[in-house]
Amino acid sequence: MLPLISELRAKLGRENVLSAPSELAVYDCDAFTIERHRPTAVVFPRSTKQVAEVVRLCQKHGVAMVPRGAGTSLAGGCLPLGLGKPIISSAVVVMLTRMNKVVEIDLRNRMAVVEAGVPNLRLTQALAGTGFHYAPDPSSQGASTIGGNVATNAGGPHTLKYGVTVNHVLGVEAVLGDGSIVQLGPVDEPAGLDLIGLLVGSEGTLGIVTKVWVRLTPNPQDYRAMRAIFNSVDDATKAVSQIIAAGIIPAAMELMDQGILAAVEQAFQFGFPPDAGAVLVIEVDGPAAGLDRQQQQIVEFCRRFGAREVLQASTAEQRELLWKCRKSAVGATGRLSPSYVIQDGVVPRTKLPHIIRRVAEIGAKHQIRIVNVAHAGDGNVHPILLFDERDREQVGRAQSAGREILEECIACGGSITAEHGVGVEKIALMDRLFAHADLESMRRVRQAFDPTGRLNPGKLIPEATTPTAMASSTATRSQAHGLQPVGFVVELNRVVDYPADDLTITVEAGMTIAELNHVLAKHRQWLPVDVPQPDRTTIGEAVAINAAGPRRYAYGTMRDYVLGFTAVDGTGMTFSGGGRVVKNAAGYNMCRLMAGSRGTLGVITQATLMVRPQSEASVLLACDVPSLEIAEKLLADLVRSPTRPVAIELLAGCQRGEMGTGSEQQRASLGQSGCREVPVPISPRENDPFFGPILEGHAGRLYVGFEGPAAEVDWMVGQLRNEWATAGIAPPSFAAADNSTKLWHWLAEFAADVQIGVLPSATTAVIGEVLKIEPQCTIQAHAGNGVIGLVLRLPLGEGCIAQLRAIATSAGGKMVVLRHPKGGELTPADIWGPPGPAANVMQAIKDRFDPGNVLNPGQFVLA
Repeated sequence: MLPLISELRAKLGRENVLSAPSELAVYDCDAFTIERHRPTAVVFPRSTKQVAEVVRLCQKHGVAMVPRGAGTSLAGGCLPLGLGKPIISSAVVVMLTRMNKVVEIDLRNRMAVVEAGVPNLRLTQALAGTGFHYAPDPSSQGASTIGGNVATNAGGPHTLKYGVTVNHVLGVEAVLGDGSIVQLGPVDEPAGLDLIGLLVGSEGTLGIVTKVWVRLTPNPQDYRAMRAIFNSVDDATKAVSQIIAAGIIPAAMELMDQGILAAVEQAFQFGFPPDAGAVLVIEVDGPAAGLDRQQQQIVEFCRRFGAREVLQASTAEQRELLWKCRKSAVGATGRLSPSYVIQDGVVPRTKLPHIIRRVAEIGAKHQIRIVNVAHAGDGNVHPILLFDERDREQVGRAQSAGREILEECIACGGSITAEHGVGVEKIALMDRLFAHADLESMRRVRQAFDPTGRLNPGKLIPEATTPTAMASSTATRSQAHGLQPVGFVVELNRVVDYPADDLTITVEAGMTIAELNHVLAKHRQWLPVDVPQPDRTTIGEAVAINAAGPRRYAYGTMRDYVLGFTAVDGTGMTFSGGGRVVKNAAGYNMCRLMAGSRGTLGVITQATLMVRPQSEASVLLACDVPSLEIAEKLLADLVRSPTRPVAIELLAGCQRGEMGTGSEQQRASLGQSGCREVPVPISPRENDPFFGPILEGHAGRLYVGFEGPAAEVDWMVGQLRNEWATAGIAPPSFAAADNSTKLWHWLAEFAADVQIGVLPSATTAVIGEVLKIEPQCTIQAHAGNGVIGLVLRLPLGEGCIAQLRAIATSAGGKMVVLRHPKGGELTPADIWGPPGPAANVMQAIKDRFDPGNVLNPGQFVLA
């Protein structure tokens, strides 16, 4: 390896390359200390360009690369393994800790740009005083890096309400296996596969992430924290289910069992009764107006299920004290044993009592003491196995117990990891969790990104042991015609499984959104994705096009709700991805890949979805804005406002229904079906503050929606009225829609010909430029997200599409043609735009899932 080391030093400098045995010993493991391998070298690049140089040199010399941040992985994700069997210790550790700059904080776009080596806590500190924070907060946040959090799709206590890392990553810069550099995002991508969703949680096996664009979350106005003591875990989890069933989504709900309570009490003397079976630490946050009622409801539910004591924090100091017992829990185990391993399993939330009982039985069977903490709201359990790593026999028993616990999680319908990742620790269980075809689909993805397999080998996905399913598939495929998925699944419309208390439902893909929400409404739940014509749009179609509507500002898109799926690829092979739990970090996020793929990778036949409790109140406000400049000021003010809108919509141009620009029969849409007609509904109504014409002399109409507990919504409505009045918006422009269902449907029915994605701050400027060349078009923008929809006047003017694309490109955005005149001569480049930086990867994925190009021809971004 001397030539490689010499070349690395020539590129990076001698001080940034370690190769002496004494230096390498520090990097032979991460926080999973049971297994160790010494690397060939350790390098410390300081730029993305240097990372690319390292990758190209390692490829040249046939050496594996292992990206590493702070080394806090609890699953051996940073273990420096080489290629082959037996494993040859020929791997270079790529340390990213010297790439540690907070590059930019952009509050207007609720975004920060950070290098991969920035510690999670440092970003929090950099945001102090801004009114924003980065929501994912793993227990290791004081040490773990943003790059490491991205690699494992890290979570933390507050992911119940705010989501895991993938929900907060807007873009990444990464070095792929061939040394090429790609930037994905941060602009909303209207077309193409979700490669960001694949990279997040891929444990460095698809690329080395060097820079991340993260979403920032406004700080809550206030908090209410409680700590409840129960006689049993069963009672505690029943209280959790009742709280969520009531429509309350706490920011955090943490559970500690009797074993961990004893350790914490021994260390810190919190005063827990020695016979306490479980403790819940619960926190709600948001506008202060609604928190007291939520706190009162939570206390009542806890007492209803046998809580012997409920402490309520009334000051910030008391809140910190209530949380101290949970934050100190893992550290307290150091008093009980010289060594411990923290497991990371996940089960449906209602299975928590069962899994904790089984953990106790398994511990007794293997003579290993185990104590438990859990993120109770999402079923993520962390058994802590206590042993002495100096005793190899104890180590073996601890490993056996850990494996059996994870096997029980699988048996409960859960997964082997929710936030720690698979690494080397859990890789042997992947073929228990997934079928051969499921793993094969993941291997295809890995091959598309890294054909040589040198990026972090031996992690996440086990090597194939049988001929590939693609080669062995005997399914027939259509040779003459492409397959349009909607026709295949329209009759598959049954509910497969609906454990309402777990906030998940599994349905066949032919069920419509309206049918689904009818079923969910019986339990006061819903799927918060607005789609045109919900009585016709199927679940399969909504997933395939990554459906989203006006409430995406708060609720996201269909990608955020798909937990698992079953599909048939272009060779006829049936494969599945994901699972049936709300947190799952096992394998690649195939759900994100399929959502938005427009049916070009597989025909979706079944989906498991996360659902939400219905809101107590739903209100919309509307105001007509005199100019686009004033609209931008109002939009920027909303970002800083203590209100929490679920929707921010801006209408401009011709009023919907006024255009007279050609019938809908003259347009063809690019959906999963390829050619469905989607009419523009509801004509303008005179003197209607919502549906009526925009006031003469005004540039547009701004709609802002709020949902949640009634007290919170009432306060936010009043607050926004005051803010708009201060901004000089005339009071007659205000209108509230307490019964807002029709208006939500009307906003969702907008069927755009063209969609442009830009940063939110560029929305009004782009609208202004569009109206200069197409003054008679109709515009509806998801202004909080920078997604702009256009309905164009027919026939299209010469060069119209090219001019619109130039506007999007000059604003740093993207554009796709969703509907176009039938018979119009539009090339794939006209529809999708020029190939993006990762076009070759997308094409490689497409080729592996649909080698005959029979799935929905013409719908793939590179067609």
